[in-house]
Amino acid sequence: MPAQPEIDIRQHSAQTRSRMVRIGLVLILVLAVLLVAAVYGLPAAGVGALCLAGGLVAIAAVSGVLWLIRFIVMRAGYDD
Repeated sequence: MPAQPEIDIRQHSAQTRSRMVRIGLVLILVLAVLLVAAVYGLPAAGVGALCLAGGLVAIAAVSGVLWLIRFIVMRAGYDD
């Protein structure tokens, strides 16, 4: 029986979590816009999509800053 390659569970877990967050955000965005369109019409759905996009931009900016801080700390060697 051939030996199976060793799998890094932490990397696999982080990758899975990242994919689930992305899919969840896309689902929330699409379902929210479709629901608003069904109830209030297309113009309201456009405004709702614009507001959701603005919120996602803010979340992405905060995530980017946190990622940059983590990158700097890891590069400087302060992580244990």
